[in-house]
Amino acid sequence: MFEYAGGAPALHALAETHYGRCVSDPLLVQVFGSEPHPDHVVRLADWLGEVLGGPDRYTRLHGGHSALLRRHAGRGITEQQRQRFVEIFFESADEVGLPANPVFRTRLREYLDWGTGIAVDVSQQASVGDSHEPVPIWGWGPAGPPPS
Repeated sequence: MFEYAGGAPALHALAETHYGRCVSDPLLVQVFGSEPHPDHVVRLADWLGEVLGGPDRYTRLHGGHSALLRRHAGRGITEQQRQRFVEIFFESADEVGLPANPVFRTRLREYLDWGTGIAVDVSQQASVGDSHEPVPIWGWGPAGPPPS
């Protein structure tokens, strides 16, 4: 899915556009703050790349799955904020030209719904311990990749 999405350049553009929308959205500014964090775009792009089957940059450079869980702990993310995050993600995907293929978009949405659900759960906890789970790799599922 990483290559199909356009690789690291496409995911960086997606992360940059998405994060820009999150820090200016009235609902999400409560989670992200109004001042952009200088490393957020790179971390998000690296996470997405690894999740979609690309290089393990998030694990090597940013601490892996445990680090991601710790970054969400205590944020008190609501279901409404989770839904808005996903909505803005797909608006951003359209804006930067990620493939519109229905199979790709369905798998991407399934990952986002699953992953943001975990973020909401973790965000209700003041802190989380270390996870020995690797970064999840999200693939095409049983249907396989869409035809070229």
